[in-house]
Amino acid sequence: MMVRLGYHLTKNGVLSLLYLQDYILTEENFMESLYPTLSFLKLRASYGSVGNQNTYLSSIYRIMSSSSSEWLIDGNNQVTVGTPGALPSSLTWETVTTLDVGLDARFFNNKLGMTFDWYERTVSDMHSSGITLPSSFGTSSPRRNYGELQTKGWELSLDYKHQFDNDLKVSALVTLTDFKEKLTKYSNTTKGITSNYEGKVLGEIWGYETDRFFTEDDFNSDGSYANGVADQSLFETNGWFKYGPGDVKFKDLNGDGVIDYGSRTVGDSGDMKVIGNSTPRYQYGIQLGADFKGIDLSVFMQGVGKRDFWANGPVFIPGYRYGEGWYEHQLDHWTPENTNAYYPRPNDQGQSNSSMNFLPQTKYLLNMSYLRMKNITLGYSFPESVLNKLRVNKLRLYLSGENLFEISGVQIPVDPEVDYTNAGTNDTSSFGRVYPFRRSYSFGLQLSL
Repeated sequence: MMVRLGYHLTKNGVLSLLYLQDYILTEENFMESLYPTLSFLKLRASYGSVGNQNTYLSSIYRIMSSSSSEWLIDGNNQVTVGTPGALPSSLTWETVTTLDVGLDARFFNNKLGMTFDWYERTVSDMHSSGITLPSSFGTSSPRRNYGELQTKGWELSLDYKHQFDNDLKVSALVTLTDFKEKLTKYSNTTKGITSNYEGKVLGEIWGYETDRFFTEDDFNSDGSYANGVADQSLFETNGWFKYGPGDVKFKDLNGDGVIDYGSRTVGDSGDMKVIGNSTPRYQYGIQLGADFKGIDLSVFMQGVGKRDFWANGPVFIPGYRYGEGWYEHQLDHWTPENTNAYYPRPNDQGQSNSSMNFLPQTKYLLNMSYLRMKNITLGYSFPESVLNKLRVNKLRLYLSGENLFEISGVQIPVDPEVDYTNAGTNDTSSFGRVYPFRRSYSFGLQLSL
């Protein structure tokens, strides 16, 4: 067993604590009977904390920003400097604390290997808004250390190598990771659903649960809602747009007969709920390889098991913001003869991703899970007998393909890997503008003299 405890002072003067412990069980006598089925087993644990250096300088130091005054003295435009805000004298570094436990194992005389890690990362003393002060204070309230963000995740990898008696070599590597980020402490008493609040899972998407398209039976002869049909008039636009047959009907989750958003706060969100999350979950990669008598094959696949996305823009919304052209996939819209269409009835009211038929909802929430064939390479290396005649050290021909195909759950023709970012930092407006997908093929020769 190995145990290490140490302190480290970074170049920025931040003191960090590091504690490591390793225990190789297969070195113990009582494990000998499992060899070679269990060739190697090591348990690992680590714990460390360090000051978070990803902090805005203006949170700790008050900067006197400069700008042009538009006043000329002797022909020169004079520079003016603004008064800095209040200095948060009690503000300290945010602290990042990480706990990691894992194991490394190998089986069947080291042919099969496994590595697993579980970790918990906590950012404590987060810089957040200060207490509410009267306007007579004269400036914004100084920030304070009141917040905590916790990330829990795990990583798993499996690898396998084997050589057969006929010299065929095969190999495989599979990796799978997952994580979730949650605000466990935050200064926000109102808990608005579009803001940060205690208990929020980063990347969460709030919206309505889609019921179906409206039919004629949902309305009275004067256009009013029929008895028992929840009223959606809150989202109608002063007579320019009124819901009718072929428009989206939302579910009345709280049963009050009206579709609304309450006060848009946790606990009073009307018929809105968390319908998805934009954080990539269950990210995985698969590498396969084979080598036989100079012929080599390598395959690399990569994907995401779960990810939701509320998109925007003309590829997603037919007739986006007035006058935008319609794409071929958007022609599957509701008509009296096509009531099972994907899109609602067309209208000329300039749809966006937060109005009318395209309020955030389950029906049009994009499923961004995918599996992509990132690369396939097939090569042939000439044997030594040929190399000696040609007086070269290596000669290899290869054929390679990039992004050859993908299997995706996304409902519209956009690349599911676009805007592949962390939770909450997606650009919805430019989403999908790389369509069509880019495929590439290459042929080459490797020569070493």
